[in-house]
Amino acid sequence: IELEKKMLKGNKKARAVVEKVGTYLGVGLSNIILTFDPELVVIGGGLSHYGEPLLKAARKEAQKRTFFTIPPVKLIKNIRHGGAIGAASLFFD
Repeated sequence: IELEKKMLKGNKKARAVVEKVGTYLGVGLSNIILTFDPELVVIGGGLSHYGEPLLKAARKEAQKRTFFTIPPVKLIKNIRHGGAIGAASLFFD
């Protein structure tokens, strides 16, 4: 929470930390994308609070590591009841 507050106030070090976390998130997401080939990845929970700085870094790293997935996987932040929707979609697939 403290990191988020500092980032929102424009603290450059806090933003750099969030972007670094986003880069590592992108590394992990690239493994998931290459393994499961999803159409959409939803980032929820506490990570979704860091918004676009985190997502931008994650997208950049994931795209760099999954350059041959066409079309590119959509990466969005939390939607209301995202976990429940994801679980329900498994049932319909």
